[in-house]
Amino acid sequence: MAQATPRFSVTTLPHRSARILAGTMRGSVALVMGVTMTLVMTLVMTLALGLGLSLGSGLALNPATAQAQNGTIPRLEGPSWIRVLPLEGVARIDPNAPAQTMVFRVGGVSGSTGCNGYGGKADLSNGVFKLGPLRMSRRACHGPVMNSEQDFMARVGMAAQWWLRGDDLYLADSQGTPLLRFMRE
Repeated sequence: MAQATPRFSVTTLPHRSARILAGTMRGSVALVMGVTMTLVMTLVMTLALGLGLSLGSGLALNPATAQAQNGTIPRLEGPSWIRVLPLEGVARIDPNAPAQTMVFRVGGVSGSTGCNGYGGKADLSNGVFKLGPLRMSRRACHGPVMNSEQDFMARVGMAAQWWLRGDDLYLADSQGTPLLRFMRE
């Protein structure tokens, strides 16, 4: 049986202008997908900020505790922090889920959403968690992995403060409601 030739391939186009058109079309598709993903992430973060996440917990941050974190920034730097669940109680890592991580370095943060890598500037002074614009790879993830990534990035986008409790790192919103919990990988 003869193998079907693709209807639209650079190798099957007879003219140079058609090859350029094919390259432009591929570039346009990539641009549209990139813009679409950026818009989806912006929408998710905007909705999360506008609606707020209701994650009621007994871990509300005392402002004095946040101020005390300034001296522990070096404890954040170094090996990866991996997201754990639940926000309270015995921490566990889901072995079936892709790892969501954060790595802190002087003036910045990077990590994995479980699908895409991200990185950017971070201000962690005095218990503040303030990120500059983040760069992010644009792999398309499907189903639960994409949902998990969107949830993770929405929570990271809402985080305004951090603290260490034992060996766990918590990111919380401006009201002190915990959003994420990490432990060393």
